[in-house]
Parts: sequence; C-alpha cells; structure tokens
Amino acid sequence: LSKCLDAQGRYTESWQAATTAHRETAKPFAIDLLIAALKMTAEISTSELRKIRRASASIPRTACILGMPRSGTSVLEQMLDSHSQIVGRGESGLPGEIGDAIAKQGGGWPVGVLNVTVDALNQLQALYRGSLRTAVNIPDDIWTIDKTVFPQMQPLVIACVLPHTKVIRIVRDARDNAVSLFLNNLAPSWGWTASLNSISKLLKAERQYVPIICEKLKLDVISLEFEALVAAPEATLRPVLDHLGLPWEAACLRPDLNPRIVQTLSNEQVRRPLNANGIGRWQNYEDQFDASWGALT
Repeated sequence: LSKCLDAQGRYTESWQAATTAHRETAKPFAIDLLIAALKMTAEISTSELRKIRRASASIPRTACILGMPRSGTSVLEQMLDSHSQIVGRGESGLPGEIGDAIAKQGGGWPVGVLNVTVDALNQLQALYRGSLRTAVNIPDDIWTIDKTVFPQMQPLVIACVLPHTKVIRIVRDARDNAVSLFLNNLAPSWGWTASLNSISKLLKAERQYVPIICEKLKLDVISLEFEALVAAPEATLRPVLDHLGLPWEAACLRPDLNPRIVQTLSNEQVRRPLNANGIGRWQNYEDQFDASWGALT
C-alpha cells in the first residue's frame, strides 16, 4: 500500500501506511548491542589485532560487495555480473552463518575471533568456497561476487575466513537510503527499519566504524557512491574492474539486459536501464528529517 501511494505522489499517506505496518509487525531488535560490537571491533588495539585467528590460505577470485540494504548493492552486482568473467552469487547468507559459528565456538561476537581455532576457520572457508563456487561448477578463472547487505559483521568474517578477498563498498545518500528502508516491506525481524531514529543510528555506525575496521584489518577495499555510479557509470565502474584485475566490458553498462534473476526487493529496478529516479527521493518526505541527517549524507 505504501509503495502504491508513493507512486501516486500521495506521500503523507504513504508514510502513514508504512508507519502503521511497522507498528503492527516489527519485532524488537538489539540495535544498541550491535552498534556496541561494531564500536568494539573498530577500537581494537594493534596488540589485540595480532591475536585474531585467520584461515591458513587465501581464497582466490572472490569478492564481496559491502553495503547497507537498499544502498544500490543489487544494481552494482547486476552490472558486475554482466561481465564475462564475473558471476554474481546474490545474498548467500553464509557470512552471517560463519559469524554465528565463530561466535558459538569462540564465546561471543566479536571476541570469538580471538578464540576460534584455525582448523575451524579453514573448515568454514571450505564450506564457503564449496557453496558459492564448487556446488555450481564455477570455473577457477571466473570471479564470484557475494553481495552482503549487513556489513556490520562481514569485514571481520572476511579477514578471518576469506583472507585477501577483494571488497567493494557502496554507500548511498543516507536520507534516500532511509526512505527506501522505511517504505519497503523488509523482514519483520529487522526491527531497526521501523523508525528513522534506529535507521539513523545504524547508518551512522556503519559510516563511522566500517571504514576504520576495514583499514585496521587491511582488507583490500575500493569504495564508491551509488549516485556516482548512476551519473557516470563507466567512470565509476572501471576502477572496480581494475580492482579485480579485469578488463573493461561495455555490457556492464546495461544491467537491465542481464537475464540473471535477482531475488531481492530490487528485482524490478534492475530490469530497467540505469536511472536517477531514486536519487533525491527523500525530498518527498522532507518533513520527516531533522538537521542531524545532513551530517550523514
């Protein structure tokens, strides 16, 4: 209903419909605990960093897209999957499951990375590679892209289990990101999407801590903005392919022609040519945002 009202330009009614839906379906979410774990990871000392267990070997031709939900991860993945030497594997869910396994063996998150055994990390890496590559017969010379949309945990998982994995981080205007999160029907268990206050908290934490975590863990990261990808797709995407050591292919500019099925809320958007329809959308709901959001854009 909210989506239909938004399409008709009935923005006040659209926001109210989403507010009602959240009130009736949202479940509690321990957002403060998540942010505390993220902050703890970002503030880890150099001496503690040396104690983090890591898998014995690197995992070749594997990349992860890190981005908040509704930040442009799906269209970026679809563009990269259009390259002849890349296969997009969607949201595998494995990084989250691996994080849970590390926490279970190591006594919690994020401290589990100090206590988990190297053998366990090697087994988790084999599980990851087997599920994302071997099980679907992806050749060794082809890259796989894993789109992870809950990046608060994944950088540490990547460092421990998937050493030397290439990371592509995408960000979007915080207000546009927030509108898309609030107005869409995400899983009710994602209670943090039920209010702009909690969305703001997590967006702020992601932007403050994830770059620090990636730098401290020495992850091989390239960052881009969704707005730049839309405005200048070739100039924005070429460095990403360089990051993977791959040549440019013009097919990447037409994700709408990619026959691959996208099983996310963005499945309709990726069927259209690149467009700026979602950029500045927050202005339709300007009265919902206070001045504090300006620092997040």
